[in-house]
Amino acid sequence: MPMKKITILVALSTLIFLAGCANYTVPKQSETDKSNNTGLKICPNEWIDNQMPGDESGGEDRQYYILDGERIEINEFDSIWVQNNCNLEKQVVW
Repeated sequence: MPMKKITILVALSTLIFLAGCANYTVPKQSETDKSNNTGLKICPNEWIDNQMPGDESGGEDRQYYILDGERIEINEFDSIWVQNNCNLEKQVVW
């Protein structure tokens, strides 16, 4: 008889577990989780927009970030993460 009780107990536990799983819904992603996940997730110190006259065909990006005194290109950062987590104002330089 004890084996029959154990079998019933295991069956009931399994049903309760499966019933709980059936009602589970996946939480929605927040905006910060929709980032590209490949770039740097760190707040740069400055955001620079270089509007100085010059050769436009140079191929150099005119906007970039400064992090610890060094220029780092925007595409090296997780842009969505930076936008949602950092308080930066674009500084236009002439």
